[in-house]
Amino acid sequence: MADEDVLRRRAKALHVLRTAVTVLLVCSIPFGLFFLLLSPYQYNALSFVLPCAFFVLLVALVWTFDRKRPLVVVLSLMAVVVAATVVNYFVETQGTLRQFPSPDAVSVDESIDYEAYLPFESESIARLDGPASLQLPMSDDLPKVDSAAALLPLASSFVTAVYPEGITVMGSSGYDPSSCVFQFNNTVRGYEALAEGETDVFFGALPSEEQIAHAAERGVEFECTPIGQEAFVFFVNEANPVESLTVEQIRDIYAGKIDNWSEVGGRDAPIVPYQRNEGSGSQSQMKRFMGTVRLGDAPKVLRSGSMGGVVRSVADYDNGIDAIGYSFRYYVSDLVGVSNIRMLALDGAEPTMENIASGAYPLADSFYAVTRKGEENPDIALLLDWVRSEQGQLLVERSGYARMKTD
Repeated sequence: MADEDVLRRRAKALHVLRTAVTVLLVCSIPFGLFFLLLSPYQYNALSFVLPCAFFVLLVALVWTFDRKRPLVVVLSLMAVVVAATVVNYFVETQGTLRQFPSPDAVSVDESIDYEAYLPFESESIARLDGPASLQLPMSDDLPKVDSAAALLPLASSFVTAVYPEGITVMGSSGYDPSSCVFQFNNTVRGYEALAEGETDVFFGALPSEEQIAHAAERGVEFECTPIGQEAFVFFVNEANPVESLTVEQIRDIYAGKIDNWSEVGGRDAPIVPYQRNEGSGSQSQMKRFMGTVRLGDAPKVLRSGSMGGVVRSVADYDNGIDAIGYSFRYYVSDLVGVSNIRMLALDGAEPTMENIASGAYPLADSFYAVTRKGEENPDIALLLDWVRSEQGQLLVERSGYARMKTD
């Protein structure tokens, strides 16, 4: 009887233990799903499926380990394989869930204080010493201007100089997108709006092949007018000892040929190369920079829905010391208030204004005023001519960018 009582107590305790472990493991699955659904990003399904599979195997083991020995052996082996896969997956993704591009994740960059760069009232934008030679009168034909985040201060300076006060500005009281004259969407949304005829001029980097194709489907051809120069830069955490790379080393890093900082003079640690979302100005520029060299695929490469997200991730000391990201110089140095990052010299040249203007920095390139080809509104041509005039180029320079190439 005593032995039977002991066995019953053991069986009861085992049942309670099994039940508790099962509840704990099963509850963790919806919790993980809830976390992923609340996230503003889309994650690789493996980030959720692999741990779930491991939890299910653990539950099966808990309920079978003292009953059917062959089944226990099989489940144990499966659990080991799945656990090894989980560990390998997170090691391969360098210890973090990888973000994948999602249309919902592409939004106005919250890293920028946009109110500090709005037209007319802002003290942060560049101004002329006197009135502009072009003064557009208030009318329904005023060109609707849009700007990428990296060129917002300059676009705002242009509008302040030549547009009449009282125009509708994005984010202002009573803002109506259909009648808004000055907007500052991200590049993805900016080119969509231009192709759809919702805006007339977009200040930013060249459109991607996909954006050109999207416009062509609507019978629209983009016309790109160079209006200034900017540097495409790569940056690291200030604690990273690497200060300079060659152009080829950058390509090899993003192609996956170089994956450890020790290969380029840094510490023995895996390189964490961030990317941007497809269609963004910096991602399109990156693809042009890579040329025929293929960019590494996710999940080994992180993506971010905003340039500010990349800058903040690289700046973060705990997770960013081994990271590298890319953007445009003015955005990194002036628009985002992050101090603990360092822009890398390329081929021995720093991304300074002097090196951009002289061509010494290898990744200096033009930025553009992009319009729809064949547009009949005469004010658009007047605006573009003025932007390329001495007054317009003076604002380019005073805003912190390099003047357009003159050759």
